[in-house]
Amino acid sequence: MFSGNYTNQGGIIKNSGYERYTLRANIGRHITDWLELGTSTGFTRSTTNFANTLSYNTGIVRSALLFPVTYAPDVDTSKSDELNWLASNPAAYVNTAKDKLTGMNWFSSSYMEITFAPWLKFRQNLGLSYSDSHRGSYYGRHTQEGKSPTNGKASKATNRWESLTAESILTFDKHFGEIHHLNIMGAFTIEQGRWENFAQTYWN
Repeated sequence: MFSGNYTNQGGIIKNSGYERYTLRANIGRHITDWLELGTSTGFTRSTTNFANTLSYNTGIVRSALLFPVTYAPDVDTSKSDELNWLASNPAAYVNTAKDKLTGMNWFSSSYMEITFAPWLKFRQNLGLSYSDSHRGSYYGRHTQEGKSPTNGKASKATNRWESLTAESILTFDKHFGEIHHLNIMGAFTIEQGRWENFAQTYWN
């Protein structure tokens, strides 16, 4: 089985939205009477463009209701500062501010099953996953975050996650006569994961 999916959803606020690509495959096959192999693999990549919807004075929706329409998007910061107690200029945020999150996620779950006898089987499972996300933002000097004396603010953050799971299972399942049944299972599992984070912020 192979499948794919594409999603593109525009945000209510200008220059905001969400886009995603997804691919998936499930494959299984009996190589011989005693050997079976299979895997399930998925890949996702997404991009999110955020809009500032905070509830205090930098939020776009709140600012659009309160900020005087006589102030242009590129109004001098010295004049904008006079209204910082009231609201931020929403046009400056919509047209110049950037806040983007890109993410990638991949996983694979594979198995191998060996049948030594109708009552004795060995199964090896292997799971791998990897995710990587990057979020970057920029606020120019006409926003509260980037106003003088900052004169622009940018930030970048990266997160990575890797994991490995290996599971070995030996199963004994046999009937003795018509009333006796014996089922024994032995298993051994190894799990390992690693997470990394890096963040930085710049001012002019």
